[in-house]
Amino acid sequence: MEELLKNIECKSQFYKGKYYINDDKITKKGVFVNENEIWTLFVNASKNFTFIQNEGCVMTNNNHKKCDWICFDDINFYFIEAKDVKPSQRKKERRETKLKFKDTVDFYHNELNFNTNLEKHAILNFRNSRVITGAASKENKTFYFLNLGLIYDETNILKFN
Repeated sequence: MEELLKNIECKSQFYKGKYYINDDKITKKGVFVNENEIWTLFVNASKNFTFIQNEGCVMTNNNHKKCDWICFDDINFYFIEAKDVKPSQRKKERRETKLKFKDTVDFYHNELNFNTNLEKHAILNFRNSRVITGAASKENKTFYFLNLGLIYDETNILKFN
């Protein structure tokens, strides 16, 4: 995996620890913040992982829909879309996010020759002031698995164990 992504500039290696990421609305990039600031995704890592700013760095073509971030370790590969919307807008975002994940997965397969034995996930990440785990419907989980080969979830926490 590292060989495939070695020339990507918007990549950061992180080590064991707790990290908070906010989807900055001005730069449209993931910004690492402290626990007391507004955050979108919490990463609890007991081993090293890699963070990639996908939108606007890896995927720059405006013809493609694209997910925001990529995180991976030696076992799991996460395509992550971060959203800061009201609960009433989440249904619409779920529909639109399907296209983002499809275009992102297609790009990684076709443009980057992405073929890995890592377990692949799609994470729709709604900002919330508390930790949310496993909020995805069975219908959406089935759709992502059958159509994109991804394990889908709606959460705001990633654990690298």
